[in-house]
Amino acid sequence: MDMGRLRNRVEFWGLEKVRQPTGTFKDTWVQKFSAWAEVISIGGEEGRVAAAQSSLVKYRLTLRYRKDVLPAMVVKNIAEGRFMHIRAVRDPDGKKNLLELSAEWKQGQT
Repeated sequence: MDMGRLRNRVEFWGLEKVRQPTGTFKDTWVQKFSAWAEVISIGGEEGRVAAAQSSLVKYRLTLRYRKDVLPAMVVKNIAEGRFMHIRAVRDPDGKKNLLELSAEWKQGQT
């Protein structure tokens, strides 16, 4: 792969338990790291749910291999300001050179 195609800056966010001033813990999204990636929209759907318009956009992201990318994370595409939920993480050639992520953004989700 031509690494020049990795021109979109993305941030990876994960849930962490953060201690509140009251002493309790709350799950909070925290930025873990950022990386360069190729972000491609591979389709979408629109529909009506309970008289409200909804849309779903699916993405494929390609980035250099990292062992700390997990399906429980979300990815923020900085250019669009959208948080995409990771659905699958795979090493396409098994050589730990690249990672390919399947992700989706749903209107109204965080």
